[in-house]
Amino acid sequence: MVSLGLPLFQVERDLEMADAYLASGLVSDGAELYERHLESALASRAHIGLAKCAYHRREFHEALGYLQAVSVIEPGYPDLANCMGAVLFGMGLEDEAREAFEVAVAEQPDNLVGLSNLAELCMKAEDFEACAEACRQILQLVPGDRDTTAMLQEAEAAASQGSQGKDVSRPLQAPPMWAGVPETVVQQIRAAIPPSPDAPAESRVAPEPAASPEADMPAESRAALEPVAEADMPAESRAALEPVASPDHIEGVVVVPREAHVDDRGYLIEIFRSTDPHFTRFGQVYLVGDIKAGTIRAFHKHERMWDWFFISHGTAKFVLKDDRSDSPTHGNMKTIVCGDRCPAMVTVPPGVYHGWMALADDTQLVSIASEVYDRTEPDEERIPPDSFGDVWTVKGR
Repeated sequence: MVSLGLPLFQVERDLEMADAYLASGLVSDGAELYERHLESALASRAHIGLAKCAYHRREFHEALGYLQAVSVIEPGYPDLANCMGAVLFGMGLEDEAREAFEVAVAEQPDNLVGLSNLAELCMKAEDFEACAEACRQILQLVPGDRDTTAMLQEAEAAASQGSQGKDVSRPLQAPPMWAGVPETVVQQIRAAIPPSPDAPAESRVAPEPAASPEADMPAESRAALEPVAEADMPAESRAALEPVASPDHIEGVVVVPREAHVDDRGYLIEIFRSTDPHFTRFGQVYLVGDIKAGTIRAFHKHERMWDWFFISHGTAKFVLKDDRSDSPTHGNMKTIVCGDRCPAMVTVPPGVYHGWMALADDTQLVSIASEVYDRTEPDEERIPPDSFGDVWTVKGR
């Protein structure tokens, strides 16, 4: 079902919820929300989300279809080329995946996902010089990364031993595995790969493969389109279709929408289960109430304790800051608004500063902790509410 005419903030909230579902492994729930907004102002984001859902189900052709739609709706959509490369790799089309990742890096030189995938694929193809170059670019962005340094050393050693790498600028060729694949399938895949901005026009067209009915395909050709075993895929290729890390994404923070079950008696909202994927262990639960809107309780973080927050009455604004030095989202900040009109459970891992402000009078928060509070040695580090600037003022938009 497609919902039309919703205000943009409502569409954004739905898509954030869909991202949270997907991050929690609730793929079908996320897909349902993405499908509602395929004709909204954020249609590209909804299509990307559905591509990720299909990727998680290993339905690569379906994922490719959604990405093709984005290439028509919004050709320059961020991370489109990364997602395309991951899907093509999942289909076993390594050369085409590499081409997509080359496009991703050309469009965004500091694209770590694209560079990592490119390095992996170049190493696998024994294009050691190209692999080494990609590794050097990664190390400029992430100095001292051990895995990248090890790959760079391996590539340089192989290149110095006289191994000849492939020509990185070669035109896109149809690999042998396409022999006998139906022309419609080949055209679909080729059309999905955006041309490299630096490639000459003649290098952007691959030679036509022979076409025949799919029923007559040789077994090895059909196998080429079978999903690649996940264990054989580079980790970065799988990561390319994980929810895209934005400046407000914090690793481990999960916002799970909660549904109100309403009938003529009233309503029921399920808050928490020990079987929820984001649950670790139970310590204690308590209720906090703010009498007046604008009351701020911030900031503090824990060394060991996980928190789960639910606004049972009123509305609140949460502000979170990742202070974990070893976190891939270190330094990122996230703002979350939830309440009785948009119920959600907010998961906060250890090492993340968090605080909240009541946006309505008599706002009540249910707080669940993984540890019992120790008054003699509290597991908390507190800092003032203005430590991260003016993050509490509600500004006009």
